[in-house]
Amino acid sequence: SYRAGSTNSNSLSCYPILLLPFWIALLEPLMALEVEVPSRFVGDALQDLTVTRRAHIQDIITGVGEGAAADLSTIVATVPLGTMLGYATSIRSITQGEGNFSMEFTEYSPPMEDNVVQEILKQRN
Repeated sequence: SYRAGSTNSNSLSCYPILLLPFWIALLEPLMALEVEVPSRFVGDALQDLTVTRRAHIQDIITGVGEGAAADLSTIVATVPLGTMLGYATSIRSITQGEGNFSMEFTEYSPPMEDNVVQEILKQRN
C-alpha cells in the first residue's frame, strides 16, 4: 500500500511525467480480410486493396482442384476498417460481380501511415 513519506513515494511520483506522452493515442480498428476472386482479377483486386485501402497482403491462395474452384484465388490481408467503406460495390465492379469478401475484427492499432493522423486532425478543425 502507498503511504506518504514512504520510500516508494519518490519513485511513484515520476510515473505521470513518464507516461504523459502515452496517455492519448489515436487507434484504428484493423480487420482480417479474405477476398475471393476469379484468378483473372487478382491483379486488379490487389491494386485496389494496396493503393486505395492501405491493406497489408499476407497471402494469396490460388485455387486447387477442378472446375470453378480451380479458377478462384483468395487474398488474405489486414486492412483498416475506415478504408473499407464501399468495398462491396468496388469488388463486385472489379470482378464483374464474381468476387466476394469477408472481414473480421482483429485489433486496434496506431495508424500505419503518418498522413492518416494529419487527415483526421484536418477534418476535426
